Amino acid sequence: VPTNNESIVDEATYIQTQVLAAARDTANSLTAPSFVWEKRKNLLARCSAQPKKAQTKKNTTDGGGVERSVNLKKIIKELKNDPMLVNIRSANMAPLPDGYT
Repeated sequence: VPTNNESIVDEATYIQTQVLAAARDTANSLTAPSFVWEKRKNLLARCSAQPKKAQTKKNTTDGGGVERSVNLKKIIKELKNDPMLVNIRSANMAPLPDGYT
């Protein structure tokens, strides 16, 4: 059974590991080739943008419709094409702060 001090140390170690991982990911974004950086920038810009007009997409399984904004549809398409974009961080992508994920 862990003591209270062991629990605090484990939590501190976890937080330190997560902060270092975020720093590494942000550094990787800064040094990424232009085409990779641009792809990440486009996705994060869509994620932070105001939603555009919603459009109804027909769902063939239940006969109903699912409303999705234009930005959300583009985000879904980009993530299907490149699932690695789920784990990205911004760097030099104004107005987004560095490390935005």
